[in-house]
Amino acid sequence: MTLEMAEKIFTALNREKYLESIHIAGGEPTMKWPLLLDFIRLARKMNIRIEYMETNASWCNTRDTTKRK
Repeated sequence: MTLEMAEKIFTALNREKYLESIHIAGGEPTMKWPLLLDFIRLARKMNIRIEYMETNASWCNTRDTTKRK
């Protein structure tokens, strides 16, 4: 999903008062770290709570990598 697509979906659902929170999943969301951060920023900007995010933490393979993220 692109950021533009997410914004359209969030906006449409927000308009109808159907959106309170989101759940981030599908594949491994942390594999596209910059896009994930953009999604989180967009959700915060639109006052959408992030319920939780599913991850297998495959990126968390060294202490240094974990600290950087």
